[in-house]
Amino acid sequence: MGPLPPAPPRRRHPWRWTILGAITVAGALIGAGAAAPASGHHAAPAASSAPAAAPSPSWTPSSPPPPDPQPDGTYEYSCDQDLGADIYSPTYLTGEVDLNNTGNVGLIDRVTFRWHQEAYPDIVMRKTVRLKAGHARVVRFRYYAGTFDTATAPLDRNTSWEDSHAGQGCHARVTYTSTFGPVEG
Repeated sequence: MGPLPPAPPRRRHPWRWTILGAITVAGALIGAGAAAPASGHHAAPAASSAPAAAPSPSWTPSSPPPPDPQPDGTYEYSCDQDLGADIYSPTYLTGEVDLNNTGNVGLIDRVTFRWHQEAYPDIVMRKTVRLKAGHARVVRFRYYAGTFDTATAPLDRNTSWEDSHAGQGCHARVTYTSTFGPVEG
């Protein structure tokens, strides 16, 4: 008999199969470790075939259950025009939102403040604030509207809107986005 033909090159397994196998083995070992007692040794087998007692719950009926998070709050807002001391001073549209967290968990709120303008889109500013449970906070907004000697168009359009609509020339909206921190009981 003659010499044997060379063996074909060995196919390597793709790396993802190796990783998948390692994850499976690690999961099986962790699962087996979770089933073992936490003291580090195995318990002796029971001599009787009586069922084991049910594990005790983390809290007993005599202690109150942990409180549920109840995010809640209120807000009020106001606005004004800061005209400055003279015609060369800067003028501003100002706004203020008073937040009050009445819930039992911290709130993350998105505060949107807008000044209305006659025949133009509103001027809009936004801030995201964190407010702990049971606390209050003032969120302030200020928009530069120029000086009287240059351009005060935003001030004029805001005043025109107020005059034609018989109301406040601004609006605020607070949107609850999420919670943070522990639930206070």
